[in-house]
Amino acid sequence: MMYYDQFNTGKRIQKLRRERYLTQEELAVRLNVSDRHLRSLESGEYIPSIDLFIEIAAFFDVTLDLSLIHISEPTRHSLIS
Repeated sequence: MMYYDQFNTGKRIQKLRRERYLTQEELAVRLNVSDRHLRSLESGEYIPSIDLFIEIAAFFDVTLDLSLIHISEPTRHSLIS
C-alpha cells in the first residue's frame, strides 16, 4: 500500500523553490496563490489541489509522480503492472 505524505511533498516543493533561488513570495506570485498559502503547502499543513499540483509541476518542469509526489521507480512500476 502506498501513502501520500504531505509533509515530504511540501519539503520537495521547498527544495525546488530554493534550487531556483526564489523566495516564497516570488513563487506565490508566479503560482497565483498567497505567500501564506505557499508557506502552508511547504510546511505540510495543507494539501495542494490537483490544479495547483499541475501548476507547480509545470513551473518547475518536473513530473508529478517521481519528482513532486515522489513515488519511487519500483513502486511506480508495480502500480502500472
